[in-house]
Amino acid sequence: MYSFSNQANKRLRYFTGCSVPVALWNDKEQRVRSNRLFPQYSQINAILSKLAQDAEQIYLTHKSQGKDLSVEEFKLELDQAQGKIIRQVEDTRVTFWKFFEKF
Repeated sequence: MYSFSNQANKRLRYFTGCSVPVALWNDKEQRVRSNRLFPQYSQINAILSKLAQDAEQIYLTHKSQGKDLSVEEFKLELDQAQGKIIRQVEDTRVTFWKFFEKF
């Protein structure tokens, strides 16, 4: 889970879908401790690192533009960066049938 707060102190809790035994979680580093009995630790840490990198990039982009990011906007952009949502590109070509429907 990843957490983000905006200027209005609204918090986004972003679920990663990863599960880690409590004994293997490093609170200080916010990562999974390396352990030969839990070989998935490196994959989970990579997922967390990519998520943190994407979140920071989104935040810095909006901050540099002077915009406050709503929790909903942040989640949408994070979903897109994580590949959970594929941005739909609208087809702006005018075809006969599109013209006919408007007419």
